[in-house]
Amino acid sequence: MEQDISSFGSDTWFPHIESLFLAYLTNIQHRPGGRFVCLKKPILDVKNGPLVKTYHELAARFKKEMFGEKSKDSFMDHHKIAALYIKAILITQPFFNDRPAETKIYEISWRSRLANEYFIIVYLSAIFKAWNGDCNKKLIIPQNYKRNLIKLFHHYLCTPQKLDVASLANTIYLIEQIYFR
Repeated sequence: MEQDISSFGSDTWFPHIESLFLAYLTNIQHRPGGRFVCLKKPILDVKNGPLVKTYHELAARFKKEMFGEKSKDSFMDHHKIAALYIKAILITQPFFNDRPAETKIYEISWRSRLANEYFIIVYLSAIFKAWNGDCNKKLIIPQNYKRNLIKLFHHYLCTPQKLDVASLANTIYLIEQIYFR
């Protein structure tokens, strides 16, 4: 089994995701309550990190379900790969709040409280730019739709087993087509 999940072409995404995690953490720590947001270590250790292991397990299972016996020789499109990464992020929850018990009253932003869910929006923006090779475009999602997307990600953060990767991949495609301009 280890051979099946040890190497995916999409493993090249891990260093970029790690950089994105660190940049997002730095940004969020400047927001109200953000100083309590932490990143699990070692979330992206290529051999033992929980995100890497979870992604590999999900990808192997998804490829087997999708392609059957030909899964080793088959490739997934980048929308499905992105959806698998998002599901792995929701399962492993790389960001957490580490507020000391003695902290009585503190202000916390929604971005700090829902750091994992908001990170996915940042992740989508970064991958759209990488895929399209156009850094002049931006992911501009109307506020009400963004709020509903965050709620959806939060729902799946609480129940990740219900998240269908193929459906999420289609949603990612539609977000890219409509809101990445």
